Formats: sequence, structure tokens, C-alpha cells
Amino acid sequence: MQNKLFELMVQKRMNQKTLSEKSGVGIKTISLLQHQRTKGIDFATLFNLCVALECTPNDFFEFKKKTSLKAS
Repeated sequence: MQNKLFELMVQKRMNQKTLSEKSGVGIKTISLLQHQRTKGIDFATLFNLCVALECTPNDFFEFKKKTSLKAS
């Protein structure tokens, strides 16, 4: 599963700084999410990004079936 943060930011013509200001999410967190360098996302972060981007979690994520995840 991947997030589509970069695509949503392009569609809304938003840069990291603007999204951070509108969502209250730190620029570092946005950068990590934008470059697919996270293993998960906090529900509050997802909620704030979705509000700022005027989207739903369904718009935010894309499911790509590759291999199964290892259980921790």
C-alpha cells in the first residue's frame, strides 16, 4: 500500500510548507510521507492531511499487491 500524497499535492497546487501550515503536520513528516519513507501513519496525521487536502483516506492511499507483509 502506498500513499498518493505527492499526487494530491500537485493536484491542489500545494508545496510542503503550505500543506504543513494548513494541516499542522510537520514538514519533515510530510517529506517522509511524500517520498514513501514511512512504515505507517498516525490517524490524527492522516485526518489533518485529508482535511487540508480536501480528500478522503480512500483518495490518499493506493493498494498495489506485491508480496505479503511480515508479521512483527
